[in-house]
Amino acid sequence: MLYLLTLLPLLFRPTLSLPLDPCPPIPDTFYLITAPDPSCPSPPDSTNATSLFSPIHNPTYTLRQIGPGYLSLPLFTLTNGTLHTTAPDAFGQGSYDYASVPIQAGEQNAQLRFERADGVRAALDGVGQGDGGLSLMDGYALGVEGEGSVGWGLCPGQLGVPVITWNGVDPACVPTVVQAAGQPPY
Repeated sequence: MLYLLTLLPLLFRPTLSLPLDPCPPIPDTFYLITAPDPSCPSPPDSTNATSLFSPIHNPTYTLRQIGPGYLSLPLFTLTNGTLHTTAPDAFGQGSYDYASVPIQAGEQNAQLRFERADGVRAALDGVGQGDGGLSLMDGYALGVEGEGSVGWGLCPGQLGVPVITWNGVDPACVPTVVQAAGQPPY
């Protein structure tokens, strides 16, 4: 009887039930990854890291998927709708701040491009200034002008390498979701 009396408070103890947030908070500095769908967190085995890409020493970088074994991955911040990252220039001469070129929701085949934020062309084009149109929907999925994360694709870029593109209309485009992540997938 004494045993039952000691268990009785445990059986009728009120429990506190808190809703679980499936998506961990994204830090101010984050990686960009691709995933097949907008779920969060995406299973690590279905995600890929991204890296800046310029195969022919073009001063404008695009963003591509990169597999395991890449020695360094860029970290990004998002300020006023513009993604920022630090990277060497196309010739490996010094590190610079690169900012995403503005994208508008209605644009087609708009590659996610990055230019030096301190260059004359950047100043004329407004790169790194004002609203670049990008946001993290639900705190993690990259969207354009509030349209959500659906619209990104991996589409043929320079030398046929697939790059991250908004509203790609090329039949070779493969839909993807671009997400911010606190840790790289590999």
